[in-house]
Amino acid sequence: MLNKENLIIILDKLFDLSKKYYDDFNSADAKIGDGDLGITILHGLEEIQKNKVSFSNDMGENFMVCSKAFVKRSGSSFGTLIAFSLMNISKGKKILIGRARMFEEKTKEFDDPGMFALSKLCEVF
Repeated sequence: MLNKENLIIILDKLFDLSKKYYDDFNSADAKIGDGDLGITILHGLEEIQKNKVSFSNDMGENFMVCSKAFVKRSGSSFGTLIAFSLMNISKGKKILIGRARMFEEKTKEFDDPGMFALSKLCEVF
């Protein structure tokens, strides 16, 4: 299950990868844009790194912290898209499909079985 500790591990790995692929992202973007994609990603994730000390056990709040941090540091259109995505993730949405919709809050602490299966199957990549 995604919790504060797992989110920090994921964000640390994303930050490391943003440094590793910084030049590749900028080069790819320069072919059709202004060449700042690596800068945008690195700066946004750097700001998240600074703010993860304020994470709590509320995952919605943590994703909102990430959203605010990302948009603070990256002004590009891609940065805005990432920030809006993180903000949308932060909203506690009612489950409308699947078996969990019948149990609502009782399933809040459980992994969604379908997503669990997909995550395990994606490990092949």
